[in-house]
Amino acid sequence: MIRNRWLLAFVLLMLAGCGNPAAKMQSQETPNWPALDALQQDAIIGIGMGMDMGGPKEAQRATSTPAFKKVVDDFANAPIPSKFATSEREAAKTQLVENLRKFSQGGSDDELKALWEQIGANVKTLTTP
Repeated sequence: MIRNRWLLAFVLLMLAGCGNPAAKMQSQETPNWPALDALQQDAIIGIGMGMDMGGPKEAQRATSTPAFKKVVDDFANAPIPSKFATSEREAAKTQLVENLRKFSQGGSDDELKALWEQIGANVKTLTTP
């Protein structure tokens, strides 16, 4: 009798959405679309490698190419797919484009490091399910 009550309580909790949060996270699709993928591959990784290997000025040099400007412009002009579109992602996309353009203009090491942190936060917002 007690076992049946526990089983019933468990089933009701699962139906009410109080189940395993890790399972819920796995069921959500990670946001990704071609323009975001291209930006990550052709811009973000280059900045990160520059930051790791040569510091902020080296990373800034990686953003001074026409290819970098094109991938940022393409990302800025591509809409977020409707299944991933939220006001938070739209704001993060706008901020990311602004931060990438500021980064390419240069600045002090501290300014570039701060921009890199903001870029990371923007990408996290865009890619979190």
